[in-house]
Amino acid sequence: MVKNYRNQGKKETCTLTAPEFLRRFSLHILPKGFTRIRHYGILASAFKATHKVNIDRQIGQVVIEVGEKPASLFRKCSYCKTGELHTVACFDQRGPPANWFNKIRKQKKKRQLA
Repeated sequence: MVKNYRNQGKKETCTLTAPEFLRRFSLHILPKGFTRIRHYGILASAFKATHKVNIDRQIGQVVIEVGEKPASLFRKCSYCKTGELHTVACFDQRGPPANWFNKIRKQKKKRQLA
Protein backbone atom coordinates (compact mmCIF):
# COMPACT_ATOMS: atom_id res chain seq x y z
CA MET A 1 0.00 0.00 0.00
CA VAL A 2 1.24 3.46 -0.88
CA LYS A 3 -0.16 6.91 -0.18
CA ASN A 4 -1.06 8.72 -3.39
CA TYR A 5 -0.59 12.43 -2.69
CA ARG A 6 -1.94 13.36 -6.13
CA ASN A 7 -5.25 11.74 -5.16
CA GLN A 8 -5.86 13.47 -1.77
CA GLY A 9 -3.58 11.02 0.07
CA LYS A 10 -5.69 7.93 -0.59
CA LYS A 11 -3.93 4.59 -0.15
CA GLU A 12 -3.50 2.49 -3.26
CA THR A 13 -1.80 -0.74 -4.24
CA CYS A 14 1.46 -0.35 -6.13
CA THR A 15 2.92 -3.15 -8.28
CA LEU A 16 6.68 -3.06 -8.84
CA THR A 17 9.02 -5.06 -11.00
CA ALA A 18 11.73 -7.00 -9.17
CA PRO A 19 14.58 -4.62 -10.14
CA GLU A 20 12.54 -1.56 -9.09
CA PHE A 21 11.66 -3.18 -5.75
CA LEU A 22 15.34 -3.98 -5.10
CA ARG A 23 16.35 -0.45 -6.09
CA ARG A 24 13.86 1.12 -3.66
CA PHE A 25 14.73 -1.35 -0.91
CA SER A 26 18.46 -0.71 -1.29
CA LEU A 27 17.90 3.01 -0.70
CA HIS A 28 17.21 2.10 2.94
CA ILE A 29 20.53 0.26 3.43
CA LEU A 30 23.23 2.43 4.96
CA PRO A 31 26.79 2.37 3.60
CA LYS A 32 29.44 0.51 5.57
CA GLY A 33 30.61 2.52 8.56
CA PHE A 34 27.42 4.55 8.97
CA THR A 35 25.19 4.09 12.00
CA ARG A 36 21.47 4.71 12.08
CA ILE A 37 20.48 6.77 15.10
CA ARG A 38 16.97 6.43 16.40
CA HIS A 39 15.42 7.54 19.65
CA TYR A 40 13.44 5.13 21.80
CA GLY A 41 12.14 5.18 25.36
CA ILE A 42 12.57 8.40 27.28
CA LEU A 43 14.42 10.01 24.35
CA ALA A 44 11.49 9.57 21.97
CA SER A 45 9.92 12.91 21.01
CA ALA A 46 6.39 11.82 21.85
CA PHE A 47 7.47 10.61 25.30
CA LYS A 48 9.53 13.72 26.06
CA ALA A 49 6.66 16.02 25.21
CA THR A 50 4.51 14.53 27.96
CA HIS A 51 7.04 13.34 30.58
CA LYS A 52 10.10 15.62 30.40
CA VAL A 53 9.13 17.81 33.38
CA ASN A 54 8.65 14.75 35.61
CA ILE A 55 11.94 13.22 34.47
CA ASP A 56 13.82 16.46 35.17
CA ARG A 57 12.39 16.64 38.68
CA GLN A 58 13.30 13.02 39.41
CA ILE A 59 16.93 13.38 38.31
CA GLY A 60 17.32 16.70 40.10
CA GLN A 61 17.60 19.11 37.20
CA VAL A 62 16.13 22.58 37.49
CA VAL A 63 13.07 23.06 35.33
CA ILE A 64 13.12 26.49 33.69
CA GLU A 65 9.81 27.89 32.53
CA VAL A 66 9.63 30.00 29.38
CA GLY A 67 10.61 33.59 30.19
CA GLU A 68 12.27 32.73 33.51
CA LYS A 69 15.78 34.09 34.04
CA PRO A 70 18.22 31.17 34.57
CA ALA A 71 21.13 33.33 35.84
CA SER A 72 20.12 33.06 39.51
CA LEU A 73 19.67 29.28 39.57
CA PHE A 74 22.28 27.24 41.45
CA ARG A 75 22.55 23.51 42.09
CA LYS A 76 24.96 21.35 44.06
CA CYS A 77 27.51 19.30 42.16
CA SER A 78 26.19 15.75 41.84
CA TYR A 79 29.74 14.36 42.12
CA CYS A 80 31.34 16.13 45.09
CA LYS A 81 28.08 17.40 46.69
CA THR A 82 29.85 20.60 47.80
CA GLY A 83 30.45 22.84 44.79
CA GLU A 84 27.79 24.99 43.19
CA LEU A 85 26.81 24.59 39.55
CA HIS A 86 26.02 27.85 37.76
CA THR A 87 23.82 27.98 34.69
CA VAL A 88 25.92 29.48 31.91
CA ALA A 89 23.60 29.06 28.95
CA CYS A 90 20.19 27.60 28.16
CA PHE A 91 19.19 26.50 24.70
CA ASP A 92 15.73 26.11 23.27
CA GLN A 93 14.46 22.98 21.52
CA ARG A 94 16.37 23.85 18.35
CA GLY A 95 19.73 23.52 20.10
CA PRO A 96 22.63 25.91 20.49
CA PRO A 97 22.99 28.91 18.19
CA ALA A 98 25.95 29.18 15.84
CA ASN A 99 29.24 30.03 17.57
CA TRP A 100 27.69 29.70 21.05
CA PHE A 101 30.91 28.45 22.61
CA ASN A 102 32.90 31.45 21.36
CA LYS A 103 30.27 33.83 22.78
CA ILE A 104 30.49 32.17 26.22
CA ARG A 105 34.30 32.29 26.09
CA LYS A 106 34.18 36.05 25.35
CA GLN A 107 31.77 36.65 28.24
CA LYS A 108 34.08 34.74 30.59
CA LYS A 109 37.08 36.85 29.50
CA LYS A 110 35.11 40.07 30.11
CA ARG A 111 34.22 38.90 33.64
CA GLN A 112 37.86 38.06 34.37
CA LEU A 113 39.05 41.49 33.22
CA ALA A 114 36.42 43.33 35.29
